[in-house]
Amino acid sequence: MRVAGEILGTSLAGDPAFFDDIIREVTVNRQFHLLGAGVAALMTAIPAMASAQETAGASNDVVVVTGSKIPREDLEGPSPVAVFGEQQIDRSGAVSIGRLLREIPSVAGAGETRAINNSGAGSQEVSLRGLGSQRTLVLINGRRVPDSSAGLEGQVDLNTIPVSLIERVEVLKDGASTVYGADAVAGVVNVILRRDFEGIALDYQKGISEQGDAEQDSVSLTLGDTFDKGNFVINFSLTEEGEVSAGDREFSKQARDIELGELIPGGSSAPPWGRYFVTGGPEPSVTLGPDYSGGPFFGYQGFQFAEDAYNFAPINHQAQPLDRWSATFIANYDVDVLSDGPFFLDTELFTEVSYVDRQSQQQLAEVPLAPLAFFGFDAPYSADNGYNPFGQEISDWRRRIVETGGRTDDVQVKTFRTVLGARGELPRDWSWEFSYSYGDVDRTSSFFPIIDLNKTALAVGPTAMDGDGVLRCDTDSDGDFTDADDQTCVPLDVFGENSITPEMIDYIAITQNESTEATSEIFALDLVNPSIFTLPAGDVGIAVGYVHRSEEGTFTPDSQVAALGGAATGTPSQATVGGYELDEFFGEVRVPILADRPLADELTVEAGIRWSDYDTFGDTTNYKVGLTYRPVSDVLLRGSVNTAFRAPQIEDLFGGAEFSFPSTTDPCASNPSQFCIDDGVPPGGFDQLSSQVRTIEGGNVDLQPEEADIFTVGAVYTPSQIPGLALGLDYYDYEITDAITTIGASVILQECAATGEFCELIDRLDNPGEVTDGAPILVDNRTTNVGQIETQGVDFFIEYVDIPAGPGEITARLQGTYTDTFDLTQANGTVVPHAGYFRDDNEGHFAKLRLNSELAYTVGGFTGSITGRFIDSVEEFGEDLFGSCVNDGGFVITPGVNAGLTCVGERSSLAASPVDVGKFHRRIEAVTYWDVYAEYLMPIEQVETILYMGIDNLLDEQPPLSVDGFNDNTDVRTYDTIGRFLYGGIRTKF
Repeated sequence: MRVAGEILGTSLAGDPAFFDDIIREVTVNRQFHLLGAGVAALMTAIPAMASAQETAGASNDVVVVTGSKIPREDLEGPSPVAVFGEQQIDRSGAVSIGRLLREIPSVAGAGETRAINNSGAGSQEVSLRGLGSQRTLVLINGRRVPDSSAGLEGQVDLNTIPVSLIERVEVLKDGASTVYGADAVAGVVNVILRRDFEGIALDYQKGISEQGDAEQDSVSLTLGDTFDKGNFVINFSLTEEGEVSAGDREFSKQARDIELGELIPGGSSAPPWGRYFVTGGPEPSVTLGPDYSGGPFFGYQGFQFAEDAYNFAPINHQAQPLDRWSATFIANYDVDVLSDGPFFLDTELFTEVSYVDRQSQQQLAEVPLAPLAFFGFDAPYSADNGYNPFGQEISDWRRRIVETGGRTDDVQVKTFRTVLGARGELPRDWSWEFSYSYGDVDRTSSFFPIIDLNKTALAVGPTAMDGDGVLRCDTDSDGDFTDADDQTCVPLDVFGENSITPEMIDYIAITQNESTEATSEIFALDLVNPSIFTLPAGDVGIAVGYVHRSEEGTFTPDSQVAALGGAATGTPSQATVGGYELDEFFGEVRVPILADRPLADELTVEAGIRWSDYDTFGDTTNYKVGLTYRPVSDVLLRGSVNTAFRAPQIEDLFGGAEFSFPSTTDPCASNPSQFCIDDGVPPGGFDQLSSQVRTIEGGNVDLQPEEADIFTVGAVYTPSQIPGLALGLDYYDYEITDAITTIGASVILQECAATGEFCELIDRLDNPGEVTDGAPILVDNRTTNVGQIETQGVDFFIEYVDIPAGPGEITARLQGTYTDTFDLTQANGTVVPHAGYFRDDNEGHFAKLRLNSELAYTVGGFTGSITGRFIDSVEEFGEDLFGSCVNDGGFVITPGVNAGLTCVGERSSLAASPVDVGKFHRRIEAVTYWDVYAEYLMPIEQVETILYMGIDNLLDEQPPLSVDGFNDNTDVRTYDTIGRFLYGGIRTKF
C-alpha cells in the first residue's frame, strides 16, 4: 500500500494529499482494526476477486481480454480488468453470481437484489461505480444478452446465469462503448462459460440461516465430451431460495418513523380498526380500535406518530423466495469442407442455447384503503350508509383491509437465448467470426388484491333495506332497487376490526395480471488480425466489425386495472409497445511504440472508434485511446481516455404511464410562497394527505442518449524478486451528461414553491374549506434528459499468492475502492453530493471506502479461508417534523437526542404555532462482515469429490438502522440482512 502510494502519489495524481486521505481512511477510526494487525496489510478481495495479474500468471497463451477484440499475450491492458476464477467462485459459496459481484468494492449505489421486497421483482443486478445497473453492460462469452430483468430497460438478471457452468468472470472497470456499443458506461461484466468440459459433474449445496429460514437448495448436473470434430457441454441447474419474513428480524419487524432525528416506532395512518376524519369533534380524526372506544388518533398534522398507528411491517417479505431452473447447451463443430480450402482455414460452427425459468414472490402488508388520502380519489362515506355510526358524511376515511391477507405479487420470468455462428482462420493471420444471437424474455405477474375505487365509492354510498331485510346499495338514493342501481353492489363496512366480509371483498377486489415480452436479434461480424504488420517494437494488431441489432418490447397491463387508471389502488400502468434498430461499425488498433529499451521495456498505444446509427435518435460516434508503459519489467503504468454512451431503452422511450408513491414533503404545505398560491394553494397552507405523494411516470420518445467522458490512470507493481506479490492502484474519473432520468417529485415540488418552475406538473386537490385543500394529489415525473453525474476515486489492491508456509501455501489479498466524489446535478442545477451518503430514493449507498479481503491456506487436499468485507460509515438525511433548529442552522440539544445531529433548511410554520422543520444528518456506522470456508478433496480414485462447508456473516452482524431505508428500516441493497448463514455441499466429477 505504501509502495503504491509513493509510486502514484506524485507521478500520476500530482496531489500526494489525495492519496494520504485514502491511507487515513484505511487506518484511522474505520473499524479496520477488526481485520487484524498482521493480516490487514496483505489481504485482498473477496475469494472471488482476483486481479488480472494473477490470472495471467506465467502463461504465454494468446487471450482475448474483456475490453478489446484483439488477442494479447497477457491481461495487462490500458484499462483495469478484475477476474473471478472458477476456484474463487467455488469458495464464495454463492448460488448466484450476482450476489457475489454486488459485494466487490467497486460496486455501489442501488443495484437490485431479492432483499428488495417493496418495488423489487427478485432480480439480481450489479451497479459498477454506483452508476446503476442500466449503465453496466453484462455479456456472456463476450456477447450481449437479452433484457432478463423485470422491465424493458436493458438490464440483465444475473440469477439467470448458472453458477456451476461459469469458468470465470471478467469485470472491466472502464467505459467500453467503442468495443461493445451502448450501455458500457460504468464498465462491463463478461461471464465466460465452460466450453471444453469433459466428463460428468454433479454438485449439490444446502444452506440455512441461523434463524431457521432462508433455506437454500442448489443442484446442478454438467455433461461434456470432446470428439474428433468438436465438443459439447450440457448443464442442468436447479436452485431454490426460501423467503425471510420481516417479522422474523429484529431490525425489520417494527415500522419506524423519525422524531428528533431518531427512529421511533411508527406505522400507517390506515389501521385495521379504521380512521375517520369527522367534523364537529374535539379531535381532527377518530379511530375505532379493538375496544371501539372512538378515541382520538394521536398524531401531528394528522398523519404521523400515532399511538394507534398500524405496524404494517411484520407481514412483509424481508427477502423474496426465489426458485429457478435452467438448461444450457454449448457446442463447437469443425467444418472440413471449408477448412480444407485455400481461403477459409480451420473453420468451425458453434452454438449456445439456454433456457431459464425464474419465479419469485413479493409480499406486502395488507392493502391500505384510503381513497382520498392515498389515491386522490373522491369516495366519501355517505351519512346514509347503514354502517356509518357517525351520522355524517366522511370525506377522508382510512381502513387497512387485513381480511384479504398480505398483497402478493407472483412473478415468473422465462428467458430463452440462442447463439448460432461460425468462425475460422484466413490467410495472413486474419481471423473472422459471424454470429446471430436471438433472445426472448417473457415475464408474467399476478398481483392481488387491487381495489376498484369506483365500486368502493358505490359500496360506501347510500344504502337501504330491501324487502328481505338485507342492506343493499341504494346508488340513486330513492329506496327503490331498480335497474338504475348497481345490482351487484355490496355495501362496505369499514368500521372496526374484522367487519369486512368475503362478499364485500369479492365486490371491490380484483387480481392484476400483467405480462412483458422482450425480443432481441443481433447480427455481428468481426475481422481480427493480431499481426497485420510488424514494427521494431512488435506486431501491430487490428480489429474491425459490423453489428446490426434490433430490440422490441411489449408490456401488457391488466385490462381492468388499465381501464380504471386513477380509480385503482396499487400502481396501475398503461401499455408499452415499441422497439428500435441500429447499425454499427467499429475499428480498433494496437500499436507497439517501444520495447526492450532503457526505461522503456514496453510502450504500447491502443485506439478505437465506433459509429452507431439508431432509428430513434440518430447517430453517435465514440472513441477510446489507451496507453500501457513499462519503464522496467516490474512496473506497469496504464491509462485511457474514452467516451461512452447509454442509448434510451424501450421503457425510456415508449413506457406507458404508471403510478408510484415516493415519500416526500411539499414545501407549499406551510407558509406557502406566492408561487404556491398562484398554483392554487390557500394562503394558510394545507395538511398534506400522506407522507407519500402519488406520481406518474412514463416514457418520452424525444429522449437523446446519455454521453460520458471517462479517464483512468494507474500502476501495477510486480517485483520479480518477490514472486507472487503484486500491488496496484487505479484512478478513475467519470462525467455523464444528459442523463436519462426523471426530474424527481421532490425537486418538482421544491422548485414550484421556490421559483414557480414545474408547477404545471402538479395536480392539487380542489377542496375549498377543507384542511387538505391544495394538497398535491398527482405529480407528473416522466423520463427526460436532465442533469449530470460526476464521480472520481481510486481502486487499489495488494496480493501475495502461493506463499510457502510449512507443508502448505498461504494466499493473502486486500482490495478496495475509495470514492472521493460522486456529485449528481439535478434538473434545477442543485448539486447533490453522494460520496459518503446514503439516499435510498436518490442513487443509493455511497460509502467512501469499501474493502474486501481474503486469507487462505492450502495443504494437501484441504483449503481453508477467511474473508472480510468492510463498508465505511455514511451519513443520511431524514425528514423530521418535530425537529428543533435554530436560525443559524445549529441543532438544539434535547435530552435523549443524538448530540451529533445537525440541521439544514429554513424555519417554517405548521398548525397554529411556529415550529422548525428540517432535514437532519444522521450517521450510519461502518460495518464489517466475516465469512469462513473450508473444503477437502477426498482421496477417491477416478472420482474427484470435494466436500465443503462455510459460514457467511460469521459474527452475525446486523444491518444498521436507517431513517431513509424504504425497505425494512435499512439499506437492503448494501447490508447483509439474513444474518449468520450456514451452508455445505459436495462437488463431484468423473
